[in-house]
Amino acid sequence: MKKITNLILFLGVVLLAYHCEEPYEETPLGSISGLVIDYETNNTIAKVLVSTTPPTHSIMTSEDGSFLIKDVDPGSYTINCQKYSYKNSFTSASIKEGKQTDVIIQLEKDDDNNALVILDNPIPAKQAQNMEPSLTLHWELYEKNLATELSYQVTIYGNNSSTPKLKSGSINDTFYVINNLKYEENYLWQVTAYKEETQVGQSALWEFSTTTEPHMTFLFVNTNDQQIYTTNSKDAPQIQLSNETFSNAYPISNPITGELLFSAITNSQTHLFKTNSSGDHPIKITELPLAGYHNSGEGFCWSPDGNHLLYCHYDKLYKLNKDGSELKTLCTAPNNRNFVYVDYSGATKKIIVQTRGINIYDNEFYTMNEDGSNLTMVIENKAGISQSPTFSIDGNSILYTHDISGLNSPSGRQLDANIFKYNLSDNTTINLSEKNKTKGTNDLQPRFSLDGSKIIFVNTSNIEGSKKNIYIMDSDGNNRELYFENGEMPVWR
Repeated sequence: MKKITNLILFLGVVLLAYHCEEPYEETPLGSISGLVIDYETNNTIAKVLVSTTPPTHSIMTSEDGSFLIKDVDPGSYTINCQKYSYKNSFTSASIKEGKQTDVIIQLEKDDDNNALVILDNPIPAKQAQNMEPSLTLHWELYEKNLATELSYQVTIYGNNSSTPKLKSGSINDTFYVINNLKYEENYLWQVTAYKEETQVGQSALWEFSTTTEPHMTFLFVNTNDQQIYTTNSKDAPQIQLSNETFSNAYPISNPITGELLFSAITNSQTHLFKTNSSGDHPIKITELPLAGYHNSGEGFCWSPDGNHLLYCHYDKLYKLNKDGSELKTLCTAPNNRNFVYVDYSGATKKIIVQTRGINIYDNEFYTMNEDGSNLTMVIENKAGISQSPTFSIDGNSILYTHDISGLNSPSGRQLDANIFKYNLSDNTTINLSEKNKTKGTNDLQPRFSLDGSKIIFVNTSNIEGSKKNIYIMDSDGNNRELYFENGEMPVWR
C-alpha cells in the first residue's frame, strides 16, 4: 500500500511540474495531458508515440515521459501509445470543453520484441507544403525480424475530420500512389503495419498541404463515371471535382467567383447543385426541377454578374439568386413549347433560348432582352434536330448544332450533326464542320473559348451508345484536335 501511495505522490509531482512548465490557457477546446510509465519499474518512458482515435495530433513523449495534446474537440477518445519492445496500450479519455484531461498510461514490456514495428521518415516530409494533388506517399520501416511478412494500409484524413477520406487496400510495398486530392487543403495520413491479420505497428499522423489551385482551363464530364473533372491542358493531370453517387451533368463556372453549377438527378428529378471551385460539399439550390419536353438537364446558365442563374422549367424561364432564393418568372414560352436551353451574353445583355415542342426534333431558337421582353425567333424549326445555341464572346453570333441529314427521329438519334455559326446582325450561317468532320459522326455541344479564338465540342459516332471524345478547333473550323477521350459536356472556365 505504501508503495502505491508513494507512486501516486511521485506521479502527481511530475504532472504538477509539467503543468508549471506548460501553463494551460482555457479555451473552448480541451486538451490531454499525460505521463507514460513502465508497468514493472514505474520509470517514465521517453519517445513513446502517442496518438488518438479519432485522430487529433501525434506526438512523442518528452525525456520525462510526459506529453500534452492541445486543441482537442470535446468528446470521447482512445489514446494509443506505441514503442518498440513494449506492447501497444490503449486508454480511454473523455475530453470536455475548456478542460484538461490528465491520464497516466502504463506500458508492459514485450519480451519477444514482435508486438510493434516503427514506421517513420515519411515522404512528403512532416508538415510539407505545396504538394501536388497527385503524389506518391513513402515511409520507412524500423524493425528487427518482420520485414518480409508485413503488409500495410494507408489511411488519409481531411483537415479537421475524424472520418477517413480514403483507405487503401493491403499494400506489400512501402509506398502508395494517391490522385485527385483537393488544392489548398491540409491532409493527415497514417500507415498501419500488419503481420498476417494482426496489427503490429502504426505510424504517427503525418500532415501535408497541397499547393494553391492554378487556374484550370477546362471542365467536362467523364463518360466512364459521370463525374466532373477539370484540367489545365491536354496532357495535364485530370482532377476529379465531384464524388457523388449520382451522375453529374453540364458543369459551368461562375464568371466572377469560380463557383460551379451543375445538374444531377435526385429523387427522379433533375435539380441544380452549386459548389465551390474545388467541388466541395455541393448543395441543391432548386426547389422546382429542370423539366420539360425531352429536357436533358442542360437548360441553365449563370448571369454575367455571377449573382443569378437562369434555368428552364417546362414553359417557364426562371431567374434565381445563386443561393436559391427569390425565384422569379422571366419569360413564358410560346404555346405548346417548353424551354430546354438558355445562354446569356454579358456583352449585349441578350438571352438566347432553345424551345422544343412535344417531339424532340421540333426546335426553335429565340432571343430576348435580359428582362425577358421582346421574345424574337431567330432560327425556326427545320428537319433534323437543332440544339445548344450559345453566344460568341461579343454576343453578335451564336454557335449551335444541326443534323443536316434531316432525320426526324422520335428517339433523338442524329446522323450528321454539324456545328454552325449564325451571325445575328446579317442572318448569315456558316457550317464549321463541313470540311473536317469525319463522316458518320456527330459534332455536339460547342462553346467558344474565353478569347473567342477556339471552339470546344464533342464528336461521337452516329451509332447510339458510341464513345464520346472532346475536340478543339479554330473558330473557323480548321485544325480539329482530339483533346480528351471519354468526355462530354466540355466548357472553358
